[in-house]
Amino acid sequence: MTFSTPYGDFVYETIDFKIVPADDMTVMVPTDYETLTLTTCYPFDFIGDAPDRYIVYTKLVSSPIVASN
Repeated sequence: MTFSTPYGDFVYETIDFKIVPADDMTVMVPTDYETLTLTTCYPFDFIGDAPDRYIVYTKLVSSPIVASN
């Protein structure tokens, strides 16, 4: 997946996903690599306060080259 920002395009690879209870905070953990963690309500078609969360773990594959001054 590619995220475009004013600084350029950042490309991430999905490395894992899981479904956890809505109050599970263990999905926010430090890593030794650059990552982006996406989360959304689950089940996807649930109306109201969904009981679970769908978590997508990614790892940075490439980022814009920043010129040094």
